[in-house]
Amino acid sequence: MIIEDSATMMESQFEGGCLMVRGIALFLSLLFLGCDTPNTPNAPDNIQFEFSDTTFVFDGIDQTQVLEIVNTGDADIVYLISWYVDWVGATPVSGTIEPGGVDSINISVSGNKLASGDHRNALTIAINEVVYHIWISQSIPGPKCMDWILVDSPTSERIVDIQFVSPLVGWALSSHHLMKSADGGVSWIIQQESASDPFMTGFYFLNEDLGWLCFNDTLTMNTQDGGATWMGYSSPAGNQVHFVNQEVGWLGGDTGIFKSADGGQSWVQQIELNANEQISLFSFINPQSGWVSCISHFLPPIDPDPTLYAGSVFRTTDGGDQWDRSTWFPKVSGIGVNGRIRFINEMEGYVHFNGIYRSVDGGASWFLANQGSFGNTFFVDQEYWWVIGHNSIALSMGLTVDGGATFSFSKNCEYLNFEFNSTIFFFYDRYNGWAAGQDGLILKYIPPE
Repeated sequence: MIIEDSATMMESQFEGGCLMVRGIALFLSLLFLGCDTPNTPNAPDNIQFEFSDTTFVFDGIDQTQVLEIVNTGDADIVYLISWYVDWVGATPVSGTIEPGGVDSINISVSGNKLASGDHRNALTIAINEVVYHIWISQSIPGPKCMDWILVDSPTSERIVDIQFVSPLVGWALSSHHLMKSADGGVSWIIQQESASDPFMTGFYFLNEDLGWLCFNDTLTMNTQDGGATWMGYSSPAGNQVHFVNQEVGWLGGDTGIFKSADGGQSWVQQIELNANEQISLFSFINPQSGWVSCISHFLPPIDPDPTLYAGSVFRTTDGGDQWDRSTWFPKVSGIGVNGRIRFINEMEGYVHFNGIYRSVDGGASWFLANQGSFGNTFFVDQEYWWVIGHNSIALSMGLTVDGGATFSFSKNCEYLNFEFNSTIFFFYDRYNGWAAGQDGLILKYIPPE
C-alpha cells in the first residue's frame, strides 16, 4: 500500500514542479533507506537498469560529473532525483528512459558556503517506486564528521532535547522553541513557542499524537494531535517528563519526582531530593519498572567533599509507589556528568556519570563498563553506542559496536561546539539517528553503504 500511494504521488509531481518532486523523492528515500543497488527484489522482472557509478568523489568546489542511467530491460523506467543539501544538485531531475536508452545526469557540487572538511551526502533516485542512493563526497581540506550531515534548523538556540517516535516523525526542543520534523529530520518547523520566562525545559511523546511539554515554572502542557494544539495544566516545576501510557507519567526537576495518574492534570510527589540535586533522565520499559538518573551538582549528604560524587540512580519496580536509590557514582572530574541513562530490558541498563556504568541486575548494583571522559552518550542497544568526545580527542564523535571495548572516532567534527554536555543524541534504531546542540545545530545520521 505504501508503494502504491507513493507511486500515485510521484506521478502527480511531474506537473507540480521541481520542489514537490524533491519532497516526494526525499519521503520515499526515507521509507526505502537501504535500497542502494539496482539488484532489488522489489523491482519487477522486466525493470532492469544500470548506474554508471554509485559513488562520486569531488576534490574541490564548483565541479560537475556525469551519472548515466541505462535501461537494460524491456519496459520504460521513470526516475525522480532529489537531494538533502543545497551544495549538491542534479540536472535533469526527472525523466523517462525507453528500453535500451541512456540518460545522462549532470551531478554538481558548489561547496563555496561549506567550511573546510570532507563532506558526505547523497542523491536519492526513485526508479519505478524503489529508491536508490548515489553517494556524494566533497573534499575541502579540514576536519571530518563521520557519517553525519548538517540540516537546516529553524532556531539559533541551543537544543536541549530531541526524540523521534518513528524513523520519520520527531521533535526537538530549545528553551523557547518546540520543533517538529515529519521527514526523518531533514526539515523542521517551529510548532510551539514560549516567552522568555517561563521557558520550556523538557518534553516527551508517547506516539505521533500524544505528547507532554514541561516548563521551568508551574505548568505542563499536553497535546493529543501531534502538537497542533495544546492544553495547559498546573504542575510542579520540572525539567524532565515521561509517560508510559495516556494516563500515567512522571515529572522530575530539582525538588523531586512527581507522578500523574490522569494524563498530567494533577501530580503527587513521590520522592524529595536533597539540596543541589536534579533529575536528569527517566527510563521506563513498562508501567511498573523504571529508573531515573539524578545529578548531584554540589554536596551530597553523605560526604563533605563535593568533588567525589557525580550522582545516583533511583529505581522502582511497582510503578513508582516506592523508589530506591542506588550507590553514589564517583566523579573523577567536572566533565561528562550528565546522567544519560537507558535500560535495554528489565535487567540490563547503562548510565553515564563521567564514565559509563552498566547494571545486569535491574539497577540494584553497577560496575564501570568504560572509564572514558565522554561529553555525552546514547545507548542504542547493548553493543552499539554513540559518544561525544573522549579524553584528548575532544572534537570528535565516536561509535562502538562492541559495548565500549573499542571506539571509532572522527578526527574533528567542526559542526559541533564541544563544551561538554552541549551536544545530545537520539537514535530510533541503529540506522536512524540525530544529534543536536549549540546554536540550533541539528545533524542527521546517514548509515554507511
